[in-house]
Amino acid sequence: MCNLIKVDKDKCVKCGICAKVCPSCIIEMGPEGPYAISELSCMSCGHCVSVCPHGALINSRCPYEETDPIPMATLDSKTAMNFCG
Repeated sequence: MCNLIKVDKDKCVKCGICAKVCPSCIIEMGPEGPYAISELSCMSCGHCVSVCPHGALINSRCPYEETDPIPMATLDSKTAMNFCG
């Protein structure tokens, strides 16, 4: 285990989303939550931090404070239905 990822255990619900989206496949889920298996393979993309719905992850290579939020458009119900179907 390495120190690349820190997890706020009070916020983490162990959903595993961070592990699923990691393009380097270096995040695994354990009984205590997510952990990185390799620091060398991390691309510093920030996916793990950005997808956590509870803000529980800190990636030392991609600090959340240094990222810019991406504004998301809100779809009305008709547009959403057209998109899905």
